[in-house]
Amino acid sequence: MAKLDLKHAFRLCPATVVLRLPFGLLSSPFLFNRLADAFEWVLKHNYAISALMHYDNFTVGPRSSPLCASQVDIMVKTTDHLGIPWAPDKLEGPTSCLVFLGIRIDFTLMECSSHFNKLSEIVAELHAWFSRKKCIKRELLSLIGKLNFAC
Repeated sequence: MAKLDLKHAFRLCPATVVLRLPFGLLSSPFLFNRLADAFEWVLKHNYAISALMHYDNFTVGPRSSPLCASQVDIMVKTTDHLGIPWAPDKLEGPTSCLVFLGIRIDFTLMECSSHFNKLSEIVAELHAWFSRKKCIKRELLSLIGKLNFAC
């Protein structure tokens, strides 16, 4: 497995009113996703990288095969060729164990689990809830969301 993250994702998309998409703008994820879809299409159709998910450009390959490393190399060269900056400090892999979207994926043990930091954060929040007698709806929904993610 490997993943490559684009650097300053929303800043890659020019906008009419402001120079770049702001991070908190409601339509920014939709507009950036169109760019990510185009990048995924280029990788799949021009370089035959079929095992690719464009969120963090996650790719996989068979164990003990140079395929995954080759795909990462192609992704890096393509971002450079297209002028799309990527974050070298966030490049992981190829490896048999990595954290993707907060979930630790281990192909050697064939298991997925919550990342340790995420688990300890949820446990700490649950301990804080033990002493509470009331809450507002937003706080409860936030807790439910975290517990749902952990499930």
